[in-house]
Amino acid sequence: KDTFIGADLADSEADFNPADFKEIFDKIYDKNLPITIHSGETPDARAAQRIKDSIDILHAQRIGHGIQLVTDTQILEYVKNKNVLLEICPISNVLTKAFTNRSEHPFKELYLKNVLVSINSDDPGIFNTNLCDDYSYLIQKYQLSIDDISKINEMAMRSSFINATEKEKYWPY
Repeated sequence: KDTFIGADLADSEADFNPADFKEIFDKIYDKNLPITIHSGETPDARAAQRIKDSIDILHAQRIGHGIQLVTDTQILEYVKNKNVLLEICPISNVLTKAFTNRSEHPFKELYLKNVLVSINSDDPGIFNTNLCDDYSYLIQKYQLSIDDISKINEMAMRSSFINATEKEKYWPY
């Protein structure tokens, strides 16, 4: 607990079964460490359910990607009610074909439905992109305002795994 501030699980979604990791994530949860699970990026029939299972079985407080949440309105509402943040990586999602083209990316839909979201980069060494590229892409595509960016960054800070004192130092709200 003194060494780590959180835990993250990233795995191929093709055969991902959250129950396979339950025992270790129960132990992590029992140590009061916050948890992020990579889930709901790959477009398939079980993507939204895997997001819910990641929350229910693995105690996820944040979901890496989670963009397929838009395919299931009930699970979308569930995620909203649980205040689980989606770590959105728009350029990665396009490059990995999580959606077939940029016009289909659900960021704006999720944001407008008041799902907690943050803007993130993913695999910058592989994709040759950085966080500024992801911000720039979303700002240009969706005409996000300074207020939108501020609100999104506040969501990210509030959902970060640093303690309240550190949050206050970086984002006094």
